[in-house]
Amino acid sequence: LPWDRNLVFFLEDRIGSDLKITCNFIHSFERVDQLISPGVSYSVTDNLKTSLSGDIFMGSRSGFFGQFADNRRLNFIASYAF
Repeated sequence: LPWDRNLVFFLEDRIGSDLKITCNFIHSFERVDQLISPGVSYSVTDNLKTSLSGDIFMGSRSGFFGQFADNRRLNFIASYAF
């Protein structure tokens, strides 16, 4: 069956030339668990860029994504190019 494995959804939206919003969503139909990975990137200047993203694991501890529920994370990155 085509829907017995995973559903993958990716969203990317640019708001102007400096701001970008992204979201990855994966749902496992077999184990009924999910991974949600939202993020936002902003170019402060041509050289300075920042990014904030996270990984959220949900579902049963015996599921593929649910087993990583204790490993949820939030990332902040700032980079400067010379």
